[in-house]
Amino acid sequence: MNMLLDGRAAAGTVDNTTGTPITSAPSAASKPVYTLNQIANQLTDGFWNYEGSAPHHYDVSPGGTLYVDYSALTASGQFFASTALQAWNMVSGINFAQASGAHAAQITFDDASSGAYTTFTYNPATSFTVASQINIGTAWIQNDQGNLSSYSMQTYIHELGHALGLGHAGNYNGVATYGTDNLYANDSWQVSVMSYFSQTENTSIDASFAYLLTPMIADIVAVQNMYGVASNLRAGDTVYGVGSTAGGYYDQIVGLSGPSAFTLVDNGGTDTLNYSVDTHDEIVNLASEAISSIGGLTGNLVIARGTVIENYIAGTGNDQI
Repeated sequence: MNMLLDGRAAAGTVDNTTGTPITSAPSAASKPVYTLNQIANQLTDGFWNYEGSAPHHYDVSPGGTLYVDYSALTASGQFFASTALQAWNMVSGINFAQASGAHAAQITFDDASSGAYTTFTYNPATSFTVASQINIGTAWIQNDQGNLSSYSMQTYIHELGHALGLGHAGNYNGVATYGTDNLYANDSWQVSVMSYFSQTENTSIDASFAYLLTPMIADIVAVQNMYGVASNLRAGDTVYGVGSTAGGYYDQIVGLSGPSAFTLVDNGGTDTLNYSVDTHDEIVNLASEAISSIGGLTGNLVIARGTVIENYIAGTGNDQI
């Protein structure tokens, strides 16, 4: 089944827009607070059912490989695409490799159109995705050359989430207003990169505005529900922050100048979150599924379900740990 549609009338194309369509109501109507499992179910099933489609995902498990082609992108686009692929690999354990003659592209990136959206083809008999196409126009990234803490980076992570089978965190597609279109009070970037509402557009949570450097806690649960749980994500002793040994772009997180939020996933070892260079007064909770405030921001660090971080090295502020 080839699902390629214009607009938002049905499933197959998500985020078909050419600007920043989000508006915000002054205050949220009374909405329930969703659990992590409820949000994950919205991402994997609820959105697609609302759109008249069906849940779908690739036939791959952690440790397996999906083949991608982002050769049509500009140098800046290739930077964001490759980093977004890292982002999903580092929380899911799914590998991504460049397509070659022996392996056709299962995920293809383009920038031919002005919008940011994803289309997909899936087999309705198996619910397995056959191929996905991600388009992110060059206008979306022209002001963020190589900037990890940016809406460009977050957009690539978001659209790749669609390619992997995630819908939106609410029943919206293209435009949304907080207080009207959210299904639950805690719908925001703090829990999902697939949300349309920044931390400050959501009036029910206490969190600073911050761009997302990783898929967030509900996205990770959703991907684990679809593909399985990886067991080898930084299973040794790992340092996050100053002197990072986490690898990839994770090693740059402390030095970023823009407001950033992220979720840590770690499978074992004796691990350390090192923010010894921080001069702010921080509130840090290392419990699984806890939300901490670091780097002078509020509510911007989340510990993933099942992740244990044993140690925290504080800076010079008056910290609460």
